[in-house]
Amino acid sequence: MKKSIFQITTRTVVTIGIGAALYGATSFIGIPVGPDTSLRPSIALLAIFGALFGPLVALWLD
Repeated sequence: MKKSIFQITTRTVVTIGIGAALYGATSFIGIPVGPDTSLRPSIALLAIFGALFGPLVALWLD
């Protein structure tokens, strides 16, 4: 039987906590690329955590 990708385990909760802390710490960093526009590395964290740990983690990080 296949495991559900939406199952909440201890690993999922810990990953969400670590990801949220990293997102909060890097959300203030921005590289200006134009007027009123900047690249934020914190947005890339959402995609990375979603690819590595599944959609549930990425959903709760945002």
